[in-house]
Amino acid sequence: MSFATQFKKSTQIGVLALSLAGAGGLALSAGQAQALALNDLVGKTITAGDKTISDITIGGGFTPTANQTIDFSTAGGIWIVSTNFAPDQSTTLVPSAGNPGILSYKVTINDPTKLFAKIAIQGDDNTLSGGATDQMVTSTGVAGALDSINGVSVGPTDFSGNLSTINVTSSFYTDGQASFNNISQKFTQKDVPTSSVPGPLPLLGLGSAFGISRRLRRRIATNG
Repeated sequence: MSFATQFKKSTQIGVLALSLAGAGGLALSAGQAQALALNDLVGKTITAGDKTISDITIGGGFTPTANQTIDFSTAGGIWIVSTNFAPDQSTTLVPSAGNPGILSYKVTINDPTKLFAKIAIQGDDNTLSGGATDQMVTSTGVAGALDSINGVSVGPTDFSGNLSTINVTSSFYTDGQASFNNISQKFTQKDVPTSSVPGPLPLLGLGSAFGISRRLRRRIATNG
């Protein structure tokens, strides 16, 4: 099953529910599907399963409304950050190529046995009368940018190195008679590589080591 197919299937599975977790923080747990309002997201720290999302900024040529939301969900081994503009699509027409909307955040995996493996992006848009949409994403550990034009799926692309924390920036805009319904960034994880542990000494080598140790003790006793 392809990465994109897994993502489409994940939209049919329950999104992680949200509950308050103290001042300025939110915790996500499995349950009834809910979402965070984009216009009340900046400054929040969010815990979603084994991840913490922080340092959230929204701006550029985009001013979010209470009707626009962001979901953090997981399914089929893919973790998804989904920004949903519908039903208030009119505000998505404001960002332009010269002044795109910006969404940035930091993600930390709290499970010490896991690292980031791959990233992909995708959009759901309406491109009427020759209009176009563009989402460009940069991230720690990825050379260059992933560029999704007219909602096409881009990636998955491998992260370089062993990363448990990444900084992600998504810039997006529309032109002509076009609008975004949704933009998403999708991640997979991998296990931390097992460290190499020295094996036991061969029996012959172990016997030689004991023999050398006995001779050294004899010499020390004789010289003493």
